[in-house]
Amino acid sequence: MPTARRCPTAAAALLLLCALIACALADDACDGADSCKACSALSACAWCHQKDACVSLASNATMPACPDGYCTLAACNCDAPWESFLWPYSGEIGGQLVLMFFYGVVLALGAKLIADGSELLMEILDPGLIGGLVLPVLGALPDGMMILISGALGSVEEAQEQIAVGMGTLAGSTVMLLTLVWGSALWLARTDIVDGESKDRVLTRKFDIVHTGATVDSDTPVNARIAIVTSLSYLIVQGVGFYYSEDPYNSTGVEIEQWCSLAGCIVCFLFLAAYCAYQVINPKLQAKKIERARHRAIQENVLEKLKSIALVKKIDTPDVETPAPSESTSLLPEDAPAPSPKRSLMASKWKAAANLARASESSINSTPEAPRLESVDEDAAADSDDGSGDDSLKDMSPTAIAVKAVALMLFGTALVSVFSDPMVDVITDFGKNIDVGAFYVSFIITPFCSNASELISSLIFAAKKKKKNSSLTFSALYGAATMNNTLCLGLFFGLVFFRKLSWTFSAEVFCILFAQWAVCAFGSFATTYRTWTVMAVFAVYPISLGLVIFLESSLIGWT
Repeated sequence: MPTARRCPTAAAALLLLCALIACALADDACDGADSCKACSALSACAWCHQKDACVSLASNATMPACPDGYCTLAACNCDAPWESFLWPYSGEIGGQLVLMFFYGVVLALGAKLIADGSELLMEILDPGLIGGLVLPVLGALPDGMMILISGALGSVEEAQEQIAVGMGTLAGSTVMLLTLVWGSALWLARTDIVDGESKDRVLTRKFDIVHTGATVDSDTPVNARIAIVTSLSYLIVQGVGFYYSEDPYNSTGVEIEQWCSLAGCIVCFLFLAAYCAYQVINPKLQAKKIERARHRAIQENVLEKLKSIALVKKIDTPDVETPAPSESTSLLPEDAPAPSPKRSLMASKWKAAANLARASESSINSTPEAPRLESVDEDAAADSDDGSGDDSLKDMSPTAIAVKAVALMLFGTALVSVFSDPMVDVITDFGKNIDVGAFYVSFIITPFCSNASELISSLIFAAKKKKKNSSLTFSALYGAATMNNTLCLGLFFGLVFFRKLSWTFSAEVFCILFAQWAVCAFGSFATTYRTWTVMAVFAVYPISLGLVIFLESSLIGWT
């Protein structure tokens, strides 16, 4: 009888011991869940969004306070951006498109401010140092920041998912600049080809794609070759990626890929240092950087003067005399009708503005030539970029210019840094909503945001239809590809190593290398680009994107 009484007591003790062990195991499992998705997959755990904490339901007596309460299982809604609750969120496609547009405009503004600030430094610091080191690095900063943000935040699981946005930015930026921008620049720069070289500003056969084109200087092919050489950095990790392509998450393969990523990161930054040093010590490249910066300043200066002209048009200006009929018609054919007094008045205003711009540029350059009086037509506007400097800087001290430059760069960097995170989030969510990978969305969208300044300035320079401007444009495009191959790729490799991520980008790397090698190989040997190559280069863009889709399909199965 005593034995029978002891049995229930022993069984109760055993059950209590098992419960304690189960609670301890549940606590360990919950503590090991470092993300919302991992925690919500465990029925005995609850997740707090605000504190990024996973706790065991069995230990509810000691659960820490959670402002909005805990959630379990599917109720957690892990796809909602709780981590960035300061930013607006939309689960609908329309709302996400609006957010991407807004963030894209802000990122483009940040990129422009960085470019403007860095070019201002040329007015007070060594142009060789600024043009060879500062301008290339800051020019690649928007893309680099987007790549860094895509994999630096959140858990490893989230970083592995969102780093596809970084790869899309890297691939899309490189491919877009070397295809869409390259081809558009050639179309705008095309002139008649005479004796194998393009003739400045002479385009008599607008739709002849064989006997028109653009000629660049002998240094431009060197930049294309540098882009090809630096692109070989992709193969440092990709070789291992091909070997483990059937099982990209294999622990042995992941470990080897991480160490190869560290080696690739080091090689990329060594390439970056060598490239910047090459630009600093090369006088011709320094001159190109300076010329490009001056062109941008002149363009902004001309825009300011056109605004002034528009303002003058609205008010009465009795001090401006209407030109005599002989003066106003001297530039017109003899049988042309005489212009009206209103048109003559506007012509005089345009002429005055053009003379003022040339006079300011001549005073900055200290050239003995007096500004010429000529009508403001398309060619005269194109000629206005032959000067240098900006009238708005004439009355500023070096200290004031430095403060303005630093302020522009800091504000631009802050915009890019702050708004890259929500841009990555909304691209990821948008891709899920339309059932398309985040890589494809970022491939198409983010390059136009982060490279807006480079895109616009390249097309404006090319439209001058001069050999000097064409050389500046195409050298800058090859240089941008080189910066993507060094600075941006180095940051990407660093993320893979330090966050211990898997390399699942074989198809994407093939896409980048295909586009770079196709365009830069042509640019490595040719100094005259005929207009028919525009169609071939444009075709590289959809082909590159189609290659990724094809290689990742079930037919090939690359990862």
